[in-house]
Amino acid sequence: DQQPGAAHLHALHALVPALDHLARIPSVVIGSCPSTAENSAEVVIRTAPLATGVAGTVYRMDDISLPLRVTIPSALPSDEAVLTLLELALLARINGQKGAN
Repeated sequence: DQQPGAAHLHALHALVPALDHLARIPSVVIGSCPSTAENSAEVVIRTAPLATGVAGTVYRMDDISLPLRVTIPSALPSDEAVLTLLELALLARINGQKGAN
């Protein structure tokens, strides 16, 4: 018979090595708003803010879509543009490595 909360303490204790491991993995932050995640990131890629610098669509909690138009042009790329370029670069690297074997 364990005391109340003992199972939670055991689970938290088991998380410590996992959290330590995750902290050693380099991270990349992509976004328009500064966040605390940037403090430990190896790479930060700033993007244009949604709803002012990038057109798109947001959804209300009742599933109604609301189109967004650019109201303040931004010199920064959109999240989509950054992720697309990263995807293409990774695919090119993977395909290049396959050809090298």
